[in-house]
Amino acid sequence: MKRLFFALWPDEAVRRQCTELAHRLLKAEDRSVNPGNLHVTLVFLGAVGDVLESAMVQAAGEMKKLQPVAIHFDELSFWRKPGIICLTSSNPDDKAMILAEHLSALVSSFGHSIDERSYRPHVTLIRKAKQSVQTEFEPIIWHSNTFCLVESCSAPGGVDYRVIRQWPLLG
Repeated sequence: MKRLFFALWPDEAVRRQCTELAHRLLKAEDRSVNPGNLHVTLVFLGAVGDVLESAMVQAAGEMKKLQPVAIHFDELSFWRKPGIICLTSSNPDDKAMILAEHLSALVSSFGHSIDERSYRPHVTLIRKAKQSVQTEFEPIIWHSNTFCLVESCSAPGGVDYRVIRQWPLLG
């Protein structure tokens, strides 16, 4: 079984902006997210076997082509229960919401359960945070012309995220 999720992956400019902001926010007890792991989750799948993974890969490739995404991340949010500081958007992109809805429906069509909470695009910057932090920052515009299936792999220092497959958003 693999731990999988559908996500938007950043380009290098966005990765650099997120990493620089995270370093400005970091406190001694916090942990910044590995820059190679920065992403926007669309749908978290959890544990998935090979047969279901293959079926989802095929179905995602056959999904109607959706519009490219541009998320305007302009807020910092502190989520107490998971202990994270993340980038959020005061006005989430409709195209990102539609993409997440389509992928959720695809996953559900295979009888695989998913989180039923309403989708809220975010980028986790800091883990093990104890309190909110605020700072001025230029909004980060996350453009995506693709979405991907990612595997969460255990590693000595935590987890590494590996893109398994990528699909275009052509519109």
